[in-house]
This record gives sequence, structure tokens and C-alpha cells, in this order.
Amino acid sequence: MKKGLFLLLVILVLFLGCYGGSQLISAPDISGISSREDTPFLGRIYDVERRLLAESQKAHGILLLPQAFEARPENLDLLARLSGKDKTTLTLLLSGQKSPVFLKISNQQTPHHIVLPGVFSKEYYQRQYFYRDLFSPLLGQGDSPGALESFYEPLLSKEGSFLRTALKVEFQESLKRDLLKALKRLGASKGVAAIMDLQNGRIRALGARGGLGLFLAPQVALSWLKEPFEEGYYESMYDSWEDFLRDIGFGEPSGIDLPGDSPGLLPAEVWSPEEVRISLAQLLKALAALKTGRVFSPKIGLEAGDEKEKYLIAVESRELEDLIPRERGGIWWSGGSRKAGYFLMAGLWPRKNPRLAFAMLITGVRAYGLPCYYTRFIPRTVKLLAQKPLAPSPNKVKAEIFDRMPDVRGLTLKAALERLAPLGLEVRFSGFGVTVKQWPAPGTPLARISKCQLVLR
Repeated sequence: MKKGLFLLLVILVLFLGCYGGSQLISAPDISGISSREDTPFLGRIYDVERRLLAESQKAHGILLLPQAFEARPENLDLLARLSGKDKTTLTLLLSGQKSPVFLKISNQQTPHHIVLPGVFSKEYYQRQYFYRDLFSPLLGQGDSPGALESFYEPLLSKEGSFLRTALKVEFQESLKRDLLKALKRLGASKGVAAIMDLQNGRIRALGARGGLGLFLAPQVALSWLKEPFEEGYYESMYDSWEDFLRDIGFGEPSGIDLPGDSPGLLPAEVWSPEEVRISLAQLLKALAALKTGRVFSPKIGLEAGDEKEKYLIAVESRELEDLIPRERGGIWWSGGSRKAGYFLMAGLWPRKNPRLAFAMLITGVRAYGLPCYYTRFIPRTVKLLAQKPLAPSPNKVKAEIFDRMPDVRGLTLKAALERLAPLGLEVRFSGFGVTVKQWPAPGTPLARISKCQLVLR
């Protein structure tokens, strides 16, 4: 009898659970809903050739005062059309919210003057990103600023401000391909690669999959790549291993213009290279010191300013009197198997008269061994960059041989016309602002092309 009652009770509970589950209301869609009335203004960001990467544009939203809003059906219908939210979500929001709420307008063509009790039109800045896949996570997504924007926020918060970087769209695209190829070969999903100019301490290209933590956090043990540093120490005039490591930049932040720059771990006395933990940013800095005899604080930013003035962003450096610079470059690597769980490659390139320091770190390696000879993992972007100056002079740009349609997306009309003028094309355009579309597509052979069309916005 008791067993029968128990079974009946279990069946009843299961029935009520299933029935009650079907009546549950799905979680409301809160995207585009915020207690903030707007997002902060940030100035424009350009690549080294002044192609626009990010800018803030004015948009219109709604400031909703829940206690003053009359939740009648017709008012809810209008509010739903304006915000793009369903009436159920808005009803739940109004019932549980007392403080003002900011809603983004889904259709910016909506009239800015809204006649509804408790509802007011509000302008805000919406961040627009160009070449998003190539510069993430350096630059943000949606309205959330990225790492570089966060670092330079005080500078970019002024109207008319700008930041020009040492990065270039084509090099970012090339490094992305190199990184994805390495990830595929090693069966991994996270990695980062960066290239630094030995002449001026600028970061020329930086790509990451899985966040910038792989670049800025102390993910690397010195024992993984100790060979060039042991050689540098034994050829130097330093009396202690610890002083040598400290002077080339370990144990302190790299000085790069990104938030989250870590000092790593450098004990007062080093008994084993395994005890020294460094970031990839510190590794680049130290490799540059081995070759140049100078310690740079690497920078992505190249130039900044506003409508009145502009100035170069300085790269701090100091001379190392006790260090004898390397005469030649080299390539060093470690890991590359499932057992190791990582792959690390770094180098000074070219081998003769190096101009660049580069490093690549892949984590979560699932391959059982390097699928091919390790030199195939050297990013092709490194070889490409070794042949290119940081900022070509106007005369050199005009002297280049154009056989394919250049990429002018992100450029202002004036800059696009300057780029297209040597090609002898008839240029037509529509709209105002920066170029968002172009025809023919970038890379199209110019042999049979006489006209091009630009769309600006």
C-alpha cells in the first residue's frame, strides 16, 4: 500500500513538473537595455596608412522612466516598435524596474521626437568598427571598447581626437592567416602572434585567438626558450644571471600600450629557468634587447592628436652598457606535441642583419608531434614585413607598380582619391564620410578596368 502511494506521488510530481515547465516564460531579451544613458565618445583610430578602423557615430535611443510610463496596449505597441523588443519583455522590465532605463532604437529612421509619457529621446554615441575580424580583440565589438581603446581612452575622449597605429590592414590579414594555419596544423584553438620592429620598438602586427591574455600574461617558462638568452649572458659582461635577465626586461611590465601588462615572475635568485615566467610581450622586448643592445617599451600607437595638433607617441628605450648585441638573428622553438600541450616559436629575422623580432604561442596543442618541419611555422608575414618600411614616403607610394585594385575601404574620399590617382581610373562616388564599399573589389587585376565606384557613409 505504501509503495503504491509512493509511486502515485512520484508520478504526480513528474506530471506537475512537466506541466509547469511548459508554462515557464523564457528569459527576457535584455540586449540593448542598459541603465546607462549613453556610451562614451571615443575618437577615430587609423592604421599606419590612415585607413579608418573605428569611430564613434551619433545615434538615437530612448530614456524610459518606468514609474512615469503608462503601460497601455497602444503605448506598449509603440515602445516595442521603437526598441525592437517584444511586449512581454517590456512588461517584465516595467514591473521590476524603478530607476531610469536606456533603450537603443532598433531603427534609426524613427522620428527623434517621441510623444509618450515617461519616454524621452536621447542621443548617444555608437561605436563602429571596420576590419573587425582583423583587429579583434585589440579593438572592441559593438559598443564595448577593446584593449587599445581602453588604454587610450583619456586621449580619445576628446572631440576631434584620433589615434594612428603602427599596424597595417594587409599585415594584420596576413598574420591572421599564418596564425589560423598554425592552429589547424597543431589541432589547437588558442594562439597569439606578434611582430616588433627592431629599429623603433613599434608593434607592426598582432593577432590573437582566445584573447590577449596569451600575449600579456606570464604564460611562458624561460626554460622553453632559454638558448638565445644563455648565449647572450655568457657573451655579456654581466656578473649574475639575475641582473642580466632583469636588465633585458624580465620581472617588469613590458611597457606596451595595452591594459593588463604583467611583470611576470623573476625571483631574486634564479636556480632554474623554469622559475622565470614571462609574457610573450616581454619575450619580444628581450629578443630586441639581445640584438640592439637597447631595451624598448614597445608601442602599437604611432601618432595621436586632435584637430589643432598632433604628436608622435614615444617609445621609451635605454642603453645596456654590459650587453654585447648579437651579430646575427635566429629562430628558436619549443613544444609542438600533445604531451607538451603548447608550441612556442620566436626569432630575429632576417638571420643576417635582423630587422624584426617575432613570437608565436599556441596553447592546447592536440597534435602528437610537429606535422612538418618547424620552419614552416615561421609566419610569412615576418618575411613580408622585413621588406617594408613603417611609413612609406609619398614619393615611394607613387613609384609603386600597381597591377591590382588597392583596398580603399575605411579611407576618406580625399585619401581614396590620392591612392587611386596614379592608376588613371575614372572615380565615381556616392555618400559622405569614409569608404565602406568599392567596385572593383580589392585585388582585382587592373588590366581591363577603366572606372571604379566608391560608396561612402
